[in-house]
Amino acid sequence: MTTKKFAKYLEKQCKEIINFSLEPLFEEYVVLVSGKRVGVIYQEKLYVLYAPTFENVEEMIPDFETVNLFSWAYLSFIEIKDIEDKEKLQDIINYVYHELYFAKEIVIDIGFLFQSFRGYPDRIYKLYQEHITFLRFAYENKLLKVNPLDSEGRIIKLSYTNNDLTQEGQQILHPLYRKWLAYTDKNDADSLKRAANVKQLEKYYNKLTEDTST
Repeated sequence: MTTKKFAKYLEKQCKEIINFSLEPLFEEYVVLVSGKRVGVIYQEKLYVLYAPTFENVEEMIPDFETVNLFSWAYLSFIEIKDIEDKEKLQDIINYVYHELYFAKEIVIDIGFLFQSFRGYPDRIYKLYQEHITFLRFAYENKLLKVNPLDSEGRIIKLSYTNNDLTQEGQQILHPLYRKWLAYTDKNDADSLKRAANVKQLEKYYNKLTEDTST
């Protein structure tokens, strides 16, 4: 059993983590970030989830040992013994969230858009053109790690995750993409002009970089 007092203490230690929360479960607590499970509080101890795919885990959690708390073969945990170091604790939880979910989260899914408008070839053509503009801009401004276009300027792949983004891209690309889709959403005589309007992309990009640097 974990007391509410202990849970409140951990919430206070992690209050600077974006979208951090605890969910009561059978007198214990599930640890969540952005609604995703990253660990548990069990008998007043904090355990974070572990996966063999974690990179550089030894640097983040030296001398870690995995445990199987609930006899679930598909889940392993690491006990975090020092929860008094607030900064280190937050780094660990953010690291686990990133390794489990953030890097794999899809931020651009062009194929889904094509499927949604499969009965409207003119709309699909416009979508293709506006994504060529966006992807080229994102790569030229070092938001994407690898050039998404071939030598003929054609889109190489239709789906991108956070793992495809640079560090700056992980901060800026998603809101930039949302703004671009909202700007190009209207289907009228000027649709293709908007789809190629790099200057509008630059305005959005400059504003976002200013906001993130302050």
